[in-house]
This record gives sequence, C-alpha cells and structure tokens, in this order.
Amino acid sequence: MRKQTLILGSGFGLYGYLPAVLSDPMQSVLLMRGAQARFAARSELAPYKSRVAWIDASELTHCEAERLVICLPPAQQQEIELPHNLQELILEKPIACTPAQARTLLARLPAHCGWRVGYSLLFTHWFGELREALEAAARLAGLASAPLKIKVHWQFEAHHLRHGISTWKADAQSGGGVVRFYGIHLVALAAALGLDQVVRSEVQRKG
Repeated sequence: MRKQTLILGSGFGLYGYLPAVLSDPMQSVLLMRGAQARFAARSELAPYKSRVAWIDASELTHCEAERLVICLPPAQQQEIELPHNLQELILEKPIACTPAQARTLLARLPAHCGWRVGYSLLFTHWFGELREALEAAARLAGLASAPLKIKVHWQFEAHHLRHGISTWKADAQSGGGVVRFYGIHLVALAAALGLDQVVRSEVQRKG
C-alpha cells in the first residue's frame, strides 16, 4: 500500500518536491484542488497524474497523509491544519516570521512527528568539502591553538531586489528579508559545522 504525502503550495511544491516524493514508487501525493490549474499547465508533471489525488481545505485534518510538505510563505504556515496521522513535516521555507511563532508551530506537532527545514546550503556539493576541510584544519591546529575562524562573503541579487518588486520576501515582518529569508540558510550551515559565535556581520547594498 502506498503512503501519502500532502504537499501545500503550487510553485516549487509542484515542480520540485512532487517529482522528488514520487521518485519513491511506494509514495502517492495529495494536493489541494486550488492547485489543479497550475498542475495541468506544467506538461512535465503529466506522468505523475495517476499518483496524485485532490482534496479540499476541509479535508486536511482527516486525510491519511503521513508526511506534510509545506511550500508557502512563513506567515501562512501558522494557519495550517495538520493531518491527524502526521509523522513527518518538511518546511521548504523558514519555520515562521519570528522565533516565538516558530516555537508555537513546532509545539503543535505530535510527539512522534519528525520535522526538518530545507536549508539549501546544507545540500550543496561544497558543504561536505567545507566540513572536511575544517575538520582537517582543526586536527592540524591542535587543541592548544586559537579557535578556527571562517569568513563568508555571500553576494547575491534576488529577483525582487534587482527589479524593485514588492513582495513578502523583502519584508522581515512577513518572514522575508536578507537575514530571515536568505541569511537563515547561512546560520543553519554554521550550526551544522559547529561554528557557534558570529564575530562580525554586515550587509552592503550595491549602488
């Protein structure tokens, strides 16, 4: 019997997570009826049609999905009704707009439910190389030396910044902003590497 994954979101949830989930032949996917038009508009998703079922918002808590993938803005994640059978939660974006709201959301999860956030930098090919390089440097330095330091210069041009587009991704209060929406991935990388102190941080704008 196939297991069900419920995906909320009609952007990357469709063209990113849906094919990834259905690469497992034992999985099927539940989608919201509101995403039907966007699903149909993407011809590359046609091969998955037979393994997708559609539900309404009123059916969320009673569906049999064991995994929930949320690909929505952080402010909307607080309002999601969780399936009663939930065993795993995957968040594409940061958990919430503030740490307090993040704690509230996670407190709603069943005790047995695992969760993770898709912090992108942890899945790059160079993350493992960086971790190995730091471990090698630590072994060479020895216990008596000063703590290892790493400097990151991250230059990016988000579409909405480049074109002056008004969007929640630029609003820190909505879970966006350079630090909360982009920089949080760097914070996750630092935590995964065991780096526990930020010496200096700054944001510079071009022009």
